[in-house]
Amino acid sequence: MTKGSAKWSAVREIARHIQATVPSLLNRRRSDFNCAFQDSPSWDERAAEAVAMLRTHISSTRQPAAALVIGDFGAGNERLRGVLEHELQQPIEYHAFDLAPQRPTTVRIDLATDTPPGSFDVVFCLGVLEYLRDPIELLSRIASISRLIVVSYVVADGAERLSTRQRRARGWLSDLTIAEMDRELMRLGLRSRAVGNVNRDRTRIWLIESAGGDAAGEAAGP
Repeated sequence: MTKGSAKWSAVREIARHIQATVPSLLNRRRSDFNCAFQDSPSWDERAAEAVAMLRTHISSTRQPAAALVIGDFGAGNERLRGVLEHELQQPIEYHAFDLAPQRPTTVRIDLATDTPPGSFDVVFCLGVLEYLRDPIELLSRIASISRLIVVSYVVADGAERLSTRQRRARGWLSDLTIAEMDRELMRLGLRSRAVGNVNRDRTRIWLIESAGGDAAGEAAGP
Protein backbone atom coordinates (compact mmCIF):
# COMPACT_ATOMS: atom_id res chain seq x y z
CA MET A 1 0.00 0.00 0.00
CA THR A 2 1.37 3.44 -0.96
CA LYS A 3 1.53 6.36 1.42
CA GLY A 4 -1.28 8.08 -0.49
CA SER A 5 -3.64 5.12 -0.35
CA ALA A 6 -2.83 4.58 3.33
CA LYS A 7 -3.63 8.24 4.03
CA TRP A 8 -7.03 8.10 2.31
CA SER A 9 -7.80 4.80 3.97
CA ALA A 10 -7.25 6.47 7.34
CA VAL A 11 -9.43 9.43 6.32
CA ARG A 12 -12.25 7.10 5.25
CA GLU A 13 -11.98 5.26 8.56
CA ILE A 14 -12.28 8.54 10.47
CA ALA A 15 -15.30 9.52 8.35
CA ARG A 16 -17.00 6.17 9.07
CA HIS A 17 -16.35 6.69 12.77
CA ILE A 18 -17.93 10.17 12.68
CA GLN A 19 -20.97 8.90 10.77
CA ALA A 20 -21.48 6.17 13.34
CA THR A 21 -20.78 8.31 16.39
CA VAL A 22 -22.52 11.65 15.77
CA PRO A 23 -26.09 10.27 15.41
CA SER A 24 -25.64 8.16 18.53
CA LEU A 25 -24.38 11.18 20.48
CA LEU A 26 -27.34 13.24 19.31
CA ASN A 27 -29.77 10.47 20.22
CA ARG A 28 -28.13 10.15 23.61
CA ARG A 29 -28.44 13.89 24.17
CA ARG A 30 -32.14 13.74 23.29
CA SER A 31 -32.53 10.74 25.57
CA ASP A 32 -30.88 12.71 28.37
CA PHE A 33 -33.74 15.19 28.21
CA ASN A 34 -36.54 12.60 27.86
CA CYS A 35 -37.35 13.83 24.34
CA ALA A 36 -38.81 10.42 23.51
CA PHE A 37 -41.84 11.53 25.53
CA GLN A 38 -42.28 14.97 23.98
CA ASP A 39 -45.37 13.88 22.04
CA SER A 40 -47.12 12.61 25.17
CA PRO A 41 -50.40 14.12 26.47
CA SER A 42 -48.57 15.46 29.52
CA TRP A 43 -46.49 17.74 27.30
CA ASP A 44 -49.68 18.98 25.60
CA GLU A 45 -51.31 19.64 28.97
CA ARG A 46 -48.32 21.63 30.20
CA ALA A 47 -48.13 23.73 27.03
CA ALA A 48 -51.88 24.40 27.00
CA GLU A 49 -51.89 25.55 30.63
CA ALA A 50 -48.81 27.73 30.17
CA VAL A 51 -50.28 29.51 27.14
CA ALA A 52 -53.67 29.87 28.84
CA MET A 53 -51.98 31.61 31.78
CA LEU A 54 -50.28 34.06 29.41
CA ARG A 55 -53.52 34.68 27.52
CA THR A 56 -55.38 35.46 30.75
CA HIS A 57 -52.60 37.79 31.90
CA ILE A 58 -52.62 39.68 28.60
CA SER A 59 -56.39 40.05 28.76
CA SER A 60 -56.44 41.20 32.39
CA THR A 61 -53.75 43.83 31.86
CA ARG A 62 -55.36 45.14 28.64
CA GLN A 63 -52.12 45.06 26.71
CA PRO A 64 -52.09 46.28 23.08
CA ALA A 65 -52.54 43.65 20.38
CA ALA A 66 -49.04 44.14 18.97
CA ALA A 67 -46.90 41.20 17.93
CA LEU A 68 -45.35 39.53 20.95
CA VAL A 69 -41.68 38.60 20.70
CA ILE A 70 -41.58 35.17 22.31
CA GLY A 71 -38.56 33.09 23.23
CA ASP A 72 -39.06 29.34 23.65
CA PHE A 73 -36.13 28.13 25.77
CA GLY A 74 -35.76 24.36 25.51
CA ALA A 75 -38.04 24.32 22.48
CA GLY A 76 -37.71 20.61 21.65
CA ASN A 77 -39.64 20.03 18.44
CA GLU A 78 -41.25 23.50 18.61
CA ARG A 79 -44.72 22.18 19.34
CA LEU A 80 -45.35 25.19 21.60
CA ARG A 81 -45.39 27.38 18.50
CA GLY A 82 -48.64 25.82 17.29
CA VAL A 83 -50.34 26.28 20.66
CA LEU A 84 -49.32 29.93 20.78
CA GLU A 85 -50.53 30.63 17.25
CA HIS A 86 -53.85 28.91 17.89
CA GLU A 87 -54.62 30.26 21.37
CA LEU A 88 -53.29 33.82 21.49
CA GLN A 89 -55.46 36.53 20.04
CA GLN A 90 -52.54 38.48 18.60
CA PRO A 91 -49.59 37.88 16.28
CA ILE A 92 -46.33 36.50 17.61
CA GLU A 93 -42.68 36.54 16.63
CA TYR A 94 -41.46 33.12 17.75
CA HIS A 95 -37.82 32.27 18.46
CA ALA A 96 -36.82 28.73 19.44
CA PHE A 97 -33.68 27.69 21.34
CA ASP A 98 -32.46 24.25 22.40
CA LEU A 99 -29.30 22.33 23.18
CA ALA A 100 -30.23 19.67 20.59
CA PRO A 101 -32.22 21.40 17.81
CA GLN A 102 -34.82 19.25 16.06
CA ARG A 103 -35.95 21.90 13.59
CA PRO A 104 -33.86 24.09 11.26
CA THR A 105 -35.52 27.14 12.83
CA THR A 106 -34.23 26.25 16.32
CA VAL A 107 -31.02 27.95 17.45
CA ARG A 108 -28.57 25.74 19.32
CA ILE A 109 -27.65 27.02 22.76
CA ASP A 110 -26.57 25.58 26.09
CA LEU A 111 -28.89 27.31 28.55
CA ALA A 112 -26.79 26.10 31.47
CA THR A 113 -24.15 28.65 30.52
CA ASP A 114 -25.45 30.89 27.71
CA THR A 115 -28.32 33.29 27.12
CA PRO A 116 -29.72 34.27 23.70
CA PRO A 117 -28.88 37.83 22.66
CA GLY A 118 -31.51 40.54 22.53
CA SER A 119 -34.73 40.80 24.53
CA PHE A 120 -38.20 39.26 24.52
CA ASP A 121 -41.71 40.18 25.57
CA VAL A 122 -42.21 36.68 26.97
CA VAL A 123 -39.91 33.73 27.56
CA PHE A 124 -41.30 30.22 27.96
CA CYS A 125 -39.03 27.84 29.84
CA LEU A 126 -40.94 24.56 30.06
CA GLY A 127 -39.31 21.27 31.03
CA VAL A 128 -35.85 22.79 31.37
CA LEU A 129 -35.07 23.77 34.97
CA GLU A 130 -35.08 20.19 36.25
CA TYR A 131 -32.06 19.39 34.08
CA LEU A 132 -29.89 22.18 35.50
CA ARG A 133 -27.76 22.05 38.63
CA ASP A 134 -28.56 25.71 39.29
CA PRO A 135 -32.00 26.44 37.81
CA ILE A 136 -32.36 29.73 39.68
CA GLU A 137 -29.25 31.11 37.98
CA LEU A 138 -30.92 30.61 34.59
CA LEU A 139 -34.08 32.36 35.81
CA SER A 140 -31.94 35.29 36.92
CA ARG A 141 -30.45 35.57 33.44
CA ILE A 142 -33.84 35.29 31.74
CA ALA A 143 -35.21 38.04 33.99
CA SER A 144 -32.63 40.44 32.55
CA ILE A 145 -33.91 39.98 28.99
CA SER A 146 -37.66 39.46 29.41
CA ARG A 147 -40.39 41.14 31.44
CA LEU A 148 -42.58 38.03 31.54
CA ILE A 149 -41.46 34.43 32.11
CA VAL A 150 -43.63 31.32 31.99
CA VAL A 151 -41.70 28.50 33.65
CA SER A 152 -42.46 24.95 34.76
CA TYR A 153 -40.81 22.70 37.30
CA VAL A 154 -41.53 19.18 38.58
CA VAL A 155 -41.43 20.08 42.26
CA ALA A 156 -39.91 17.73 44.80
CA ASP A 157 -43.00 17.93 47.00
CA GLY A 158 -45.58 17.43 44.27
CA ALA A 159 -48.23 14.72 44.17
CA GLU A 160 -45.59 12.22 43.03
CA ARG A 161 -42.80 12.22 45.60
CA LEU A 162 -39.80 10.83 43.76
CA SER A 163 -36.62 10.02 45.61
CA THR A 164 -33.38 11.75 44.71
CA ARG A 165 -32.24 8.58 42.96
CA GLN A 166 -35.44 8.45 40.90
CA ARG A 167 -35.08 12.10 39.92
CA ARG A 168 -31.47 11.58 38.88
CA ALA A 169 -32.50 8.56 36.81
CA ARG A 170 -34.71 10.95 34.83
CA GLY A 171 -31.80 13.31 34.33
CA TRP A 172 -33.10 15.87 36.83
CA LEU A 173 -30.28 17.57 38.72
CA SER A 174 -32.18 19.65 41.27
CA ASP A 175 -34.84 18.97 43.92
CA LEU A 176 -36.66 22.19 44.77
CA THR A 177 -39.96 22.28 46.64
CA ILE A 178 -42.77 24.77 45.93
CA ALA A 179 -41.78 26.85 48.95
CA GLU A 180 -38.14 26.86 47.90
CA MET A 181 -39.03 27.98 44.38
CA ASP A 182 -41.28 30.74 45.70
CA ARG A 183 -38.57 31.89 48.11
CA GLU A 184 -35.95 32.01 45.33
CA LEU A 185 -38.28 33.97 43.05
CA MET A 186 -38.84 36.51 45.83
CA ARG A 187 -35.09 36.74 46.45
CA LEU A 188 -34.55 37.59 42.79
CA GLY A 189 -37.23 40.25 42.90
CA LEU A 190 -39.52 38.26 40.57
CA ARG A 191 -43.25 38.58 41.10
CA SER A 192 -45.48 35.56 40.61
CA ARG A 193 -48.60 36.72 38.76
CA ALA A 194 -50.23 33.31 38.32
CA VAL A 195 -49.58 29.66 39.15
CA GLY A 196 -51.03 26.39 37.95
CA ASN A 197 -50.54 22.67 38.40
CA VAL A 198 -50.53 20.04 35.66
CA ASN A 199 -49.67 16.38 35.15
CA ARG A 200 -51.70 15.27 38.17
CA ASP A 201 -50.20 18.03 40.32
CA ARG A 202 -46.64 16.89 39.76
CA THR A 203 -45.61 19.91 37.71
CA ARG A 204 -46.09 23.53 38.77
CA ILE A 205 -46.18 26.44 36.34
CA TRP A 206 -45.45 30.05 37.28
CA LEU A 207 -46.14 33.18 35.26
CA ILE A 208 -43.52 35.58 36.54
CA GLU A 209 -42.99 39.28 36.05
CA SER A 210 -39.56 40.79 36.39
CA ALA A 211 -38.26 44.32 36.60
CA GLY A 212 -35.69 43.51 33.91
CA GLY A 213 -35.99 43.19 30.16
CA ASP A 214 -36.57 46.92 29.70
CA ALA A 215 -36.98 46.67 25.94
CA ALA A 216 -39.60 43.96 26.38
CA GLY A 217 -41.37 45.77 29.19
CA GLU A 218 -42.88 48.34 26.85
CA ALA A 219 -44.86 45.63 25.06
CA ALA A 220 -45.42 43.01 27.71
CA GLY A 221 -45.61 44.82 31.02
CA PRO A 222 -48.62 46.54 32.54
